[in-house]
Amino acid sequence: MALLCFVQNRFDKIPRNELLSVLNGFYDNDEVLLAKEVLFDLASKIDGTPRAKSRKESATRRRLECEDILGLVEFWFLDKKKIELPTS
Repeated sequence: MALLCFVQNRFDKIPRNELLSVLNGFYDNDEVLLAKEVLFDLASKIDGTPRAKSRKESATRRRLECEDILGLVEFWFLDKKKIELPTS
């Protein structure tokens, strides 16, 4: 859950594009997918949150998964509800 911890600690400190670049460049596919699953599972318990999109294997899959994570954090979850992300 290092990825989610990083997002929570840096979300309001660095621009979105830079955060996206760091997530995409530093974390591997498995870490990104696990973080997305945990985040969307937690979000599913809150009314009105969107379901996770299933992404097919492609050259841009990790970046799209990172965008999904940031999208949920920005618009539906953290910004408005002030909910802490899991760290373990």
